[in-house]
Amino acid sequence: MKSLEGKIPVVFAANDKYIPYLGVALHSLIQHVSNCYQYYIYILSKDINQHHKSRIQSMEQENIHIVFVDVTEHMKNFSIPTVAHLSQETAYRLLADQFFSEYEKILYLDCDLIVNKDVALLYQEDVSGSIVGACRANIIMRHLQYVKEELCVSTANYFNAGVLLINIDLFRKYDVGRRGLEMLAQKRYLCQDQDVLNILCQNNVKYLDRRWNVEWEYLTGDGVELYIDETRMNYEEDRKNPHIIHYTSPNKPWEYPEYTLAEYFWQYARETVFYEEILKVNLMTANNRENPFERFLFPWEGIKPGSKVILYGGGAVGKAYIGQIKETKYCTILAVCDTYPEKVKNITLPIVTPDKISLFSYDMILISVENEKIVCQIKDDLKNRGIEESRVYWKNPIPV
Repeated sequence: MKSLEGKIPVVFAANDKYIPYLGVALHSLIQHVSNCYQYYIYILSKDINQHHKSRIQSMEQENIHIVFVDVTEHMKNFSIPTVAHLSQETAYRLLADQFFSEYEKILYLDCDLIVNKDVALLYQEDVSGSIVGACRANIIMRHLQYVKEELCVSTANYFNAGVLLINIDLFRKYDVGRRGLEMLAQKRYLCQDQDVLNILCQNNVKYLDRRWNVEWEYLTGDGVELYIDETRMNYEEDRKNPHIIHYTSPNKPWEYPEYTLAEYFWQYARETVFYEEILKVNLMTANNRENPFERFLFPWEGIKPGSKVILYGGGAVGKAYIGQIKETKYCTILAVCDTYPEKVKNITLPIVTPDKISLFSYDMILISVENEKIVCQIKDDLKNRGIEESRVYWKNPIPV
């Protein structure tokens, strides 16, 4: 047992672009601290400029201490691909045992959240017999098969890694950090290090009150269907008294202030030096956003309303189709399939190779490719994989 009574270590990971949102999360945390404790805030990063560092460090108080930790040397041997809206920084939590060996445990928090209760209460949870303490995650129905068959993790126990109590000694004993980084460097996972942590920590997790990690993706108007089991039945009650609101999914409250629970983010944001910067950046993004109907028109006549669709092709055509479906809610796009997923950029959906199509329960595969020769090759490949021709559709995507 390490003698660090009265210290609450809280760890974030961020890049320079995300500093304003970290600032809001940190401000919300500070509003609920107790004078009984000293809070040590550590920010794992590689590229934070001095101006942003100064603005974050200006939030220090008598019992709030903020330290930036450079992870460059520790990450130089690992090439971690980005997936959808998840950045490389999410993997930095896997370095916990390398930087915080003086602590018995640390509290890790994502930056896309706000805190409504003193985190010291969460830190006091006993995780002495577990590698991590975490809240069971919301599981989207279209990911259910992936969790079961690809990760081989029990859906009843799958947790969200955005709020995490890490037992440093056991984390090191089971070599979770090194093994996790190697797994991420070798394979793309839908939820990156969250999936890896679920694999490596399964059967060694202390499950926490879900009010400490109230996820919001099912509230964002995207028609997300949740998997509900007996451990997740009270999710509607949890959001009535959220201790931490976690803005999971590609949709964020700074982009969609009209969504439920976004008001908490803006309440805290208005009280920070980052408020105007957040408004400016998101106003510019909104003004520069492409109109998805200006390019290739979705083939409405070939896809039934409400269908579950896998797009084959993540290029310009696929992006236009995704934008139009996001606007119209005409059907549900489960994933984007591409032979070279590493080349698919700026798509906030699961990106899979053809051999992973079988993991999804879908109605149609829509080929979003212009070149007819390539389309014929795709159709032949899908047929050889046992996929019925009647479930594959393509229409020459003539530019609008």
